[in-house]
Order: sequence, then structure tokens, then C-alpha cells
Amino acid sequence: NNDDAEISGFITDFTSAEAFRVGEIDVITNANTVFERCTADDLAENLEVEVEGEFDENGAIIADKVKCEFEANIQVESTLDAVDADTGVITIYGVEFTTDMSTRFQDKLDAPVTNFNIEDLAPGDYLDVKGYEQSDGTLYAVKVERDDLDDEHEIQGFVETVGADTIALLGITVSVNDSTEYEDVDETVLTEADFFSM
Repeated sequence: NNDDAEISGFITDFTSAEAFRVGEIDVITNANTVFERCTADDLAENLEVEVEGEFDENGAIIADKVKCEFEANIQVESTLDAVDADTGVITIYGVEFTTDMSTRFQDKLDAPVTNFNIEDLAPGDYLDVKGYEQSDGTLYAVKVERDDLDDEHEIQGFVETVGADTIALLGITVSVNDSTEYEDVDETVLTEADFFSM
């Protein structure tokens, strides 16, 4: 009957990248399926996806497009270094994020801009950017908030290297000392030993 289909939800039953279920609906991909923000290799149980395609005679969706929705586990809060509205790339504290039509832009200034988007950003704006690393290694911004200027910088991500008195994440080296406070991703306070043993 080839009716258009669009669903979003979590992969509940993963057989392969070519055959899986979202909720109670079977999804079939093929060589013509386009993957957004991921590749077929990224598909797995409990991954949130949005699927567009057509129903076949068995009620399964033959996917034209599969868009992956990863949890935003990277955050940078600082002043904007550069913005390229043509390519959708913003650079904040030296970290590049890609944005697109699905990125949520929110203006929290006292006189917020209506229909705020990347075109309204300017270097020097204080932003809070949340996103995740895509399969190609680039960072994707899920949400971009503009707020009042602050001299505090906040970086959340996966620790890449550990030195005697430094850690590096997102390519940024951070100095640590005896007064440094440590938290996990859920903001639970940790001892230095527990943090570095994770």
C-alpha cells in the first residue's frame, strides 16, 4: 500500500542495521537509506532514532532516512569565538560545533530576539552549547542558549589525557590542584582518587 511513514522512538529489538524495531514497528534499511548524524554501524538497541519511509505490505517501514538522536553528553559554556552561518559551524572556547535545522536556539537575554537562530549570533556572545560527538568525530550542537555575559567557563566531556596536574578534554588542557572539586556526569561529588579511577 506504500503509505508514507514517519516514526521516532528507541530501537527496541536490534537484529542488524538492515532489520530492527522501533517500538512495535519493524524497520528495514537498504542501500538507498540515508543516515543522518550516524552511520549504519552506530545503530544499536536503546538508540533513539527518527525514521522516514514507506510502509510495505507487511506493515514494516522501508526506511528512506534514519536520523540518530544521541544523548547530549558534551557541554561548553563560554564566549563565542566565531560563527559561520553558511556552514552552520560555531566555535566556542576553541571547540567547533556543527548546527542544523534541528538544533534548538534559545535567547535568554532580557530583550530576547524573536525566532532566534544562528544568524543572530556574534563573536563575544556568551553561550551554553550542549551536544555530542558524531560518528565522523565532529561535534553536533543539540541546543544553543545565549545568556548574559559571564566570566565563568564550563566544559563537560570525556577526559582524553591525564597529566600530573592537568587533564585534557575536547582538546582543552585544564589545570587541577588541591582545591579542584570533582563531579561525575550526574553531578555527584567525587574524591580525586575516585574521579581518576573511573
